Amino acid sequence: MTNAKSKVYNSAMLQYICNIAELWFGPVGYVAGDDGLLVAVFLPESEPGSNAPSYQVRRIMEAFPGVREDKGLLPEFAAELAGYSAGRVREFSVRVDLSGLPDFSRRVLERTRRIPFGETLTYGQLAAECGNVKACRAVGMVMARNPLPLVIPCHRVLAGDGSLGGFSGGLDLKRKLLAHEGAVGSLV
Repeated sequence: MTNAKSKVYNSAMLQYICNIAELWFGPVGYVAGDDGLLVAVFLPESEPGSNAPSYQVRRIMEAFPGVREDKGLLPEFAAELAGYSAGRVREFSVRVDLSGLPDFSRRVLERTRRIPFGETLTYGQLAAECGNVKACRAVGMVMARNPLPLVIPCHRVLAGDGSLGGFSGGLDLKRKLLAHEGAVGSLV
């Protein structure tokens, strides 16, 4: 996941700013350019110690050298994250930058962003909706490299048999996010 985020970082000559939001499942780091567009979201990892905000800051600094921290970064997005955590927000309105990604990846991520709260699609359904029914594995790779999890809710994409598939934040977090959204009835 860091490689995908580093690719986004290297795609423009912007200054990057980060912040950490505490959600019910742990600290979430996010990065925006000085143009106000969100470029990356960092979910907690499953390894020990990864639930410390300082761990998230280190991960961000590795992917975005020279980033500066600003507690006031994107206040509307910070409020939406808190609202999502409390069950009041179902989608994020923050503007995102996907310009450094290939066309297919952008199409897949833009479609994924429109999966409603509490609903799921399979990798195959998503591939078909993006114009290539045989691109299930390619869709899975795009999901694995999604630089904006939660905002682009790749946790709502499941394997064809209804099982969880994969998730950069780990399957336990994917299961928790889907339960939080009331989508667990769709899981095998």
